[in-house]
Amino acid sequence: MLKEQIIHDLTLLGGQPVSGQELADRYHVSRNAIWKAIQSLKENNIPIITVGRKGYALPPDLDLLTEAGIRQNLIPEFQDLPILIYDEIDSTNTEARRRIARGNTAPALLVTGRQTKGRGHKGSSFESPDKGLYMTLIFRTELPPDKLILISKAAAAAVCTSHCQNDTAPLSIREVSDLWQDGKKAGGILTEAIAEDVETGTYNLCFTGIGLRLAHPAMQKISRARLAAEIAVYLLTADYRHPEAIERHYKRFHI
Repeated sequence: MLKEQIIHDLTLLGGQPVSGQELADRYHVSRNAIWKAIQSLKENNIPIITVGRKGYALPPDLDLLTEAGIRQNLIPEFQDLPILIYDEIDSTNTEARRRIARGNTAPALLVTGRQTKGRGHKGSSFESPDKGLYMTLIFRTELPPDKLILISKAAAAAVCTSHCQNDTAPLSIREVSDLWQDGKKAGGILTEAIAEDVETGTYNLCFTGIGLRLAHPAMQKISRARLAAEIAVYLLTADYRHPEAIERHYKRFHI
């Protein structure tokens, strides 16, 4: 828990250093406990730097996927959104299905930079290289089965209207929800749902997975935490009952 608190606070400081004593006072532990936690984080490839006698800091341009980094980019309405960060996982959509089976409630955001068994459409695998952005948003919807495709369209539009869109190598949408960049597939979207009311056929629980490989040089300077927040906010605020805005955004990038 101490290590997570340190990462949280250093992320929020945006590169500004904080002393070991200040951290010790904040968490009511000894300076030695702070030092040990910092060393452990460094051993786990978290590049914490020592800034002279000013203390510890994270590089300001470091792209860490942390709960704090995502939460600071959410709008106030969603500050209580449960966010789960995984160092590595088989598939965020598979984990979403497991969470629902265990009775966990929606909404929730699951995020990782490394998938070992990413899933695509019709049972296909989805190649998920390290340091990408792989996320699944679980939320409730009242859309009928034949309208669920609108959620995938919204997710594709969310990516293409986010801060990762650029003029050097613009993102586009092919098929329904394949994301392409500079002639190569850059990502994909998989929307699944579970019917809670079988009689009416209403799919109340939806989980939409977005996989972005971020391999193109034009994508190397984006913030994955900010991108995850932007996509989540778009999906949670979209008006699925009046989808004109979604369709308009979607058609701008569909080829």
